[in-house]
Amino acid sequence: MNLFRYSILVGCVVSFWCSGAELLQAQPTSAYQQGMEQLYRGDVNEALAFWETNYEEQSRLDARIGFEYMRVVTERDLAERFESATDMYYRALLNGTGANSRIAVRQEIERLQPIVGIGSGQTGGTKKKRNSGRISGDIGYGSTLLRPAQSMND
Repeated sequence: MNLFRYSILVGCVVSFWCSGAELLQAQPTSAYQQGMEQLYRGDVNEALAFWETNYEEQSRLDARIGFEYMRVVTERDLAERFESATDMYYRALLNGTGANSRIAVRQEIERLQPIVGIGSGQTGGTKKKRNSGRISGDIGYGSTLLRPAQSMND
């Protein structure tokens, strides 16, 4: 009798486990995750095209897509995609929605902080000399948001 109960219990556990695995596989993945999977498979152009389409069609934007798109395009020096990368990056900063986007934007600000001095307690920014083609003027808290593709920092 105990063997019978044990086999029924094992059968129930296995059937619930299998049905749970099917539910997990049936769950849709986000556009960000789908694009990342394509990147991991080496389908870079397909991933970038998928993310571009997603940004064109969606009203709720995942900022992680814009940041990852910019990273891939710049690392691979895909000059033909620089303009779309700039647009997607800019839209990610301004229009990202959801918790993942808020986290991604915060991480991006923290990544850029040493470069532009945002929130570093500097009220006047940092002055650089006007020689050898360096960026000049005040950069820091209170400066206007610059688009990454701008040729000059005004």
